[in-house]
Amino acid sequence: MTEFFSTTTARPVIYNTTNSPSTSSAYLSYRTTAFIGPRAVEMEPGGPFKNVTLSENQLIIDDLIISFHRTIRVPDGNQQTSQLPPSEGEFPLFSVAKYSKNTQMPPEMAAKGGLFMPVHDQEAMWIDFYSVKAYAIKVFVGGVNAVSGEPAVETTASRMRRAKRISEGKSVQDYVVVPDQEWLDGFVTRIGLVRQFVATPMGSGYSVEKQILGEENIGGLRMEVTPLKEYVQVQMKPPNIATVWGAKVTNTAGEVKALLVRHREWSSEDKESDMALWKQGQELRDTDVLASRGLVNGDFLVLRPKSKSTSYFTRVDSQRQHKNDLPVRTKEARVAPSGKSRKLQQNPSLATVKEMNVAAGGAIHQKIMPDPYLLPLSNDGSDTESVTVDGTEIDINNPWDSTKTVRFNVQLLNAASFTAITGLVPHPSPLTAERYAELGYPFFKMPASEPETNVEGDFGNLQSIAQMQDVEEDEVYPEVLEIGSKNVLPRDYHEDLLLNPETFFERARL
Repeated sequence: MTEFFSTTTARPVIYNTTNSPSTSSAYLSYRTTAFIGPRAVEMEPGGPFKNVTLSENQLIIDDLIISFHRTIRVPDGNQQTSQLPPSEGEFPLFSVAKYSKNTQMPPEMAAKGGLFMPVHDQEAMWIDFYSVKAYAIKVFVGGVNAVSGEPAVETTASRMRRAKRISEGKSVQDYVVVPDQEWLDGFVTRIGLVRQFVATPMGSGYSVEKQILGEENIGGLRMEVTPLKEYVQVQMKPPNIATVWGAKVTNTAGEVKALLVRHREWSSEDKESDMALWKQGQELRDTDVLASRGLVNGDFLVLRPKSKSTSYFTRVDSQRQHKNDLPVRTKEARVAPSGKSRKLQQNPSLATVKEMNVAAGGAIHQKIMPDPYLLPLSNDGSDTESVTVDGTEIDINNPWDSTKTVRFNVQLLNAASFTAITGLVPHPSPLTAERYAELGYPFFKMPASEPETNVEGDFGNLQSIAQMQDVEEDEVYPEVLEIGSKNVLPRDYHEDLLLNPETFFERARL
């Protein structure tokens, strides 16, 4: 068997010749004409981003790229925790507005708007994030937060659970931070472990929405993208450096000092009237607007007594290192039968249900990176502290600018309804985990140097599909490769590989 590993991120896209996609005319049209050129996307009002587009199956918000990947459904209902499965290619994304008048589109989906994509029953997926700038992203699946397990609409019970976690010193982070978090594969049920996102028909009873909220009215996914606030960094008494969230270059130095006085790094020995902000040895007057002195967002200042020189400080932006390659497979895969194996059952009576929801699948090793910008909670358990500057209330401890949040829905259609609405044929369902391992393809793991985390959700007694069906699938052990670098194909080969595998492989061998 000829094999190639190719990557769109550090996580590979793996295609194979044994289960090649159809080359029917409908499929070819679907791949070559449906996604040509960027298209504007209708978002909910309130966001700051002017350049929100949908291009080549990717949603682009400013410099953030979000895509949804088809993948291998990992074994479920047993004691196994799998490593990261590969990408089997991106799900296609379509604007609901473009097809909302089609009579085949469920009216409730048309009303929700946003985007939609086709999924098969019990098909698995993961979400890919890429950016250089920082964003906080909340992912709601059927109205349930995929990181925290809490409902999208806060209740008295969820507020009490949050307060209890804070009192116990536990994380209450309910979002992922990009670019630190590259992927999200499922529901964060424990520290370092997620339950895979697996599609299920609305009304099946398996969805996380049904199990957590007790009803099934929402379905699909909803995402909230929030950028960092404008800020400056200030060297206080070494080695303390204060990040002043909400400080803008349109503020005066005096206004920034007013924020600093409330900052935890401010010394009680320093009188505000005696202190000045300095940049590169030059003192800023309290009336100076930061931009007028050449400062830009994120710049570095020094707090020192007035009319005294200071040393020069330079802020060095950390560079995100992208690993674009993977090591070569060296060992044979193992398939370990459980002795109790049964296959997951699909419900034929739900075959006509058009809209899909998301259930929990097998367990996967995955950490949710803690927010590197968030200050620790104060002694009273509060994570907010508001200061009013020039008539604007600013939470100096919260780095995320909720006034600029962009929200959008990603709805899921079953394959038959997708074809009826668009006239296009969706990808065939991916390989089973057993077949994937037999073909010799690998799963992947993060390097051992990956940072520790304390982020986990509270999903109560959430059960996977296999657990609800009392099914114990065979444990499957593909070769596991640590994310590294070797033997990859450039991105521009992907379309050729999908459309004409034989020609692609002939070219690749040259």
